[in-house]
Amino acid sequence: AALRLVVEEQGITARAIAQALGQQESAVSTMMRRLEEAGFVERGPDPRDARVRRIEATPRGRASLAALLDAFEPVDAALDPVLDGTRVVNLEATLRAMLTELRRQG
Repeated sequence: AALRLVVEEQGITARAIAQALGQQESAVSTMMRRLEEAGFVERGPDPRDARVRRIEATPRGRASLAALLDAFEPVDAALDPVLDGTRVVNLEATLRAMLTELRRQG
């Protein structure tokens, strides 16, 4: 999900990614560092604020995301008739609750 955000919004910040994903900024920063080390993103300074790092997808990152989305297309097509909008919302809420509980338990 994070790489998709970077591809869709070139120059996004770790803070914006964290807010969009409901994650801690420090966790997203670590994730971005790993993606950068793997060659999927590049981080650079913000021209207006030296404290902020802007994140952009590399050609490798864009190609990898496209391949991943293509691979999941048949899965999405199979689930569309089963998971209508309400069911998707309910499933997402359930998964978020499970994740919160797992994090709480450590």
